[in-house]
Amino acid sequence: MSSQLNNGTLADSLKEPRPKWASARWINVDGISWDVVRALGQKEGLHRLAIEDLMNRRNRTKVDWYPEGAFGMYVSAYLA
Repeated sequence: MSSQLNNGTLADSLKEPRPKWASARWINVDGISWDVVRALGQKEGLHRLAIEDLMNRRNRTKVDWYPEGAFGMYVSAYLA
């Protein structure tokens, strides 16, 4: 199942429970805005360093481990 969300609808969508059939929720973010980072950080209780990584546009693909869980970042490029 796929949904197209925007900055205005993301926070409300995150309030909905994950479907019982889904073991994870994948959120693909095209571009970074503080509205999106704040909504994701509040919903998932992201570590402050993970939030800093999200806001840094010159990051690399990586996984960081925190006491609360793992944070993965996949950086991709495409030609248009």
